[in-house]
Amino acid sequence: MNWKNLWSRIRTGLLIGMLVQLFLLWTMLGTYGSALEITVWMAASAIYGVSSGIFDWERLSLLGATVLHFFLSYLVAVGACWFLGYGKTLAECALHCLPLFLILYILIYLGIVLVIRVEMKKINKKLQK
Repeated sequence: MNWKNLWSRIRTGLLIGMLVQLFLLWTMLGTYGSALEITVWMAASAIYGVSSGIFDWERLSLLGATVLHFFLSYLVAVGACWFLGYGKTLAECALHCLPLFLILYILIYLGIVLVIRVEMKKINKKLQK
């Protein structure tokens, strides 16, 4: 079994397990809050995953795609936080989410840039041979 096949099976197992667990939380007494919170964050995660398709757009630079993805993901996170009552107002939720999102996206962007530079060095070495 190769790694790609293994990772596909892991993702499938995780998805099925999460859906079964979520169903159980929705049907058990006293777990409404947990079920709602997990459902909202799973929906947000699905939106994050779909929005990552932005990085496949060839018209956008890496920085442009990262900034656009940041704003889309940030809006989803702020909306989820507000919906779940993490803050009294939408502005309060936005202020609480902003530092975490800025730190995460700066780290993600720097990581991507480093990976690209390493790949470019490998390609340049192969071309020089």
